[in-house]
Amino acid sequence: MVAADGSEVQVPFRYIPAGSADIGSDLDETGRESDEQRFRLHLSRGRWMAESETTQLVWAAVIGTWPATDRDPQRPVEHVSWNDVQEFLTRARALAANVPLRLPSEAEWEYACRAGGADPAFASGDPATLDRQAWYRSTSGDRSQQVGRRAANALGLYDLLGNVWEWCEDRYGTYPLGEATDPLGTERDTRVARGGGWGDRAPLVRAANRVALDPTVRSASLGFRLVIDAEETVAP
Repeated sequence: MVAADGSEVQVPFRYIPAGSADIGSDLDETGRESDEQRFRLHLSRGRWMAESETTQLVWAAVIGTWPATDRDPQRPVEHVSWNDVQEFLTRARALAANVPLRLPSEAEWEYACRAGGADPAFASGDPATLDRQAWYRSTSGDRSQQVGRRAANALGLYDLLGNVWEWCEDRYGTYPLGEATDPLGTERDTRVARGGGWGDRAPLVRAANRVALDPTVRSASLGFRLVIDAEETVAP
């Protein structure tokens, strides 16, 4: 991506294939909440997802500001609302030759966090594995940390759990029953954030955990990552 000042900024992406996986949590999962009921998700196309959360460096290259509490180019940008991110996306698409950058849906986000079902231990929030995966209350030192310094999941994605919560594209809504193909929440004006943050306890830092937020909210533990659609499609 060529920044507004003419410099070049790299954003590594990983391929997320189309496929199916169970979304939501088991009834006995620690920290489970009532809006995490299981359903079978089918994603009909592949996508590219940013390897890590969007950094302060990338935000500054596109927008020209440093909104984060503590300035560090390699830590995730935070104190950005969902509305702020839409402005970032508009400008970033123009700087990246109209590559269709966007936020993930929350179903896409959870599918990626679970590596399409290939990495169940990564997604559970079990402290026995969480300490090497995530910056959360027990490991973060009460602040966000530079991206990519904890273990990646099976798809090569970093910091899906912990560090900062990640905005998703869709509105918060009730999960479908049974199964669904490419679902997108539409019920409320609130937007969804996923993954838990640096100040959260382990039961909140799980793949299935969902939070509904007003799109104007800004927080020191709230950021985002990028997605680009791919051409691959599969039958549901």
